[in-house]
Parts: sequence; C-alpha cells; structure tokens
Amino acid sequence: MRGSGSLNREFYGTQLLKNALRYYLTRTGPLATGAMSVGAFVRSSPQVHRPDIQLYMDGVTFGIANGNSKVQVPLTRVERQPGLSIYAHLLRCTSEGTVMVTSTDPAVSPAISPNWLSTEADRQTAIHATHYMRRYVTQTAVAPKIDHEFFPGGSLQQSNDDIVSIWRKYATTGIHGVGTCRMGGDALAVVDHRLRVNGVEGLRIVDYVRVEALEGADLVTGIRLTSGELLACDLLVVGVGITPEIGPLLDAGAKTENGVVVDEMCATSLPDVVAVVIAQHIRTYRLKIQTVGLPVGYDQTVVRGEIDEASFAIVYLKQGKVVALDCVNMPRDYMQGRWLVLACASIDPVFLSDALNRTGNRGG
Repeated sequence: MRGSGSLNREFYGTQLLKNALRYYLTRTGPLATGAMSVGAFVRSSPQVHRPDIQLYMDGVTFGIANGNSKVQVPLTRVERQPGLSIYAHLLRCTSEGTVMVTSTDPAVSPAISPNWLSTEADRQTAIHATHYMRRYVTQTAVAPKIDHEFFPGGSLQQSNDDIVSIWRKYATTGIHGVGTCRMGGDALAVVDHRLRVNGVEGLRIVDYVRVEALEGADLVTGIRLTSGELLACDLLVVGVGITPEIGPLLDAGAKTENGVVVDEMCATSLPDVVAVVIAQHIRTYRLKIQTVGLPVGYDQTVVRGEIDEASFAIVYLKQGKVVALDCVNMPRDYMQGRWLVLACASIDPVFLSDALNRTGNRGG
C-alpha cells in the first residue's frame, strides 16, 4: 500500500504505547475500534435478489502463515509494512456438513465434516466474491494507494479453479452460532415442535435459542426461526446475558465497537431494536472480561487491582453513584460490584479503593 492510510504502524513501538494510553484515558483511538472498520453487503450477480456476500475492510494487514501450511490467515500479528485487508463472507451457503457420533462414550469427540464449498452454488459465489474484491481496489478512489496484491496474489494468472482451491485452503467458518438444530415436522428437521428428536424414541433436545436471522434491511421487520417460520415484529428486544447470543443482531447490521453499540436507553443503531444488557462475559486472549452498566456521563473512576498484571477493575461513578463496572480477571469484584451498579448505589470512593488502586476524575 502506498502513502498513508494504513493503521499497521499504530500497533508498534511508541505508537502502540500512545494508543494504549489514549484508550485507557478516553476509550478512543485505534484500540477502541472493532475487528474491521468498514463493511458492505453486496450481490454476487444481478440475478441475486438480495446480498449474498458480506465484505469486511480495514487499513490493517496481518502476518501470513507458512504457505505450505493448511491454516487460516492468522489474526494475531499485525504486519509492519502498510497494507489494506478485505475479507469476504458467504452469507447463505448451500453446502451441508455432518456431525457424527463416534463412540458410546460421551467424552469422545464426534466426527465433524463441514463439507464447505461442496455445492456448485457456493463455489460460484466464492469466485464472484474474489472478483468483486479485486474490482473494488481498482476503483478511482482506492487504486492510487494500492501497490500490489500481497495475498493470495497472482490474480492475473489465477483460474476459477485456482480461486476455489485458495478458498478451500484458507477459508473457515464465520457464522455466529444462533441455534443448534432445525425444528419442523418434515423428515429433514432434527426436532419437532415439542423438541423431540425425529426418529429417536425418548430423546428430546432443549435448546434455548432457535433464531436463524433477523429479517429486513434498514428496519428489522421480523425474526426467522430455523424452522423457516417468520415472526413479524414492530419492536425487537434482544437480551444479552452472561453468554451473549448477538449473531443475528450483528448480521442485521447493528453498529459495533467491540460489541453492539447502544445509547443510554439501550437503543441500538437499528430502528426499533433495543439490546437489554445485563452483563457481558467474553473469553479472549486468556482474559476474562466482565462488564455491567453503561459508562456514560461518569465524572470519576476508581481503579482496583493492577493494570500491568491484567487483573484489575474500573468502577465508574456519576455524582457519587456507581453506574458501571469493567473487570478484567477480577470475578470477585464483578460479582460484588454488579449489585452496586444495579442499585445505583451512592458510595464514597475511599471505600472502593484497595492498596493498589488509583483514583482520578475524568469525563465520560
């Protein structure tokens, strides 16, 4: 990539230290963004009535694994050279895989065969997606900044079969899990309307979520179940609990910044869609992050624990009342502090501090 525009340099050396401090103090900057800054929903061809490809774009590139190794492009090491990344996600795959029991011992793992790109429709969509991404970087506003295609490279020499081979080697699932089995009365359904497994006597699957997708464009008009049934709605309330199930909300285009963005009234960026946030429990990079409340309009913070040791809690106060709590590897503080948030408790910051804490005043 030529010139400025790439964010790669922001994740190294003094720039990384500055951005870490900026995020800690203001919750802004490169470290406050989501995985990708730009997204698009596109059609693979004029014959497709609604988008069947989702694109993710950002001015960040990641180190590529050994070309002889059958692994996905890793997302753990940002490259030092400037670059632009574009990823494609096939939205409505027709390929079907299998999950087969291999033993009567429940501790033995099943045999999982995804069978990705096993249908001609999926292979053609993957080919169209690749051509679409390459056409994108030839547009007038982008082309002057592009030096060459680094990965997978060789676009002029690649046949459609070559493109499919690249997808087979590097692609992986990007589906947000929102259900485990199809419900219905036909032979292809796993369970019936009472969640009894079809064809197996005395076995029932209790599944707490069976939502396949949110229907609509800018305005969500309904919820489609895995059975194919469409439930129309005027207002959608999405509950986010200890284990968030927000895949359909993200797929519908809700604004995200390391999670679904909501305002003080818990309204999302989608019209008539509200996310009721009780708590959030995420496990990533060996960190256990737990949050409760919305840190909006706070005027004071209390930091408990040690940030350098990745074990700390940040308590947000507004006019002396506890309004939010962020915990990193501090489950005890989370369990105790969430009740303070729920009660909007008034408490002297002195009683919140510990031997390692630092207190400060800053706006939210």
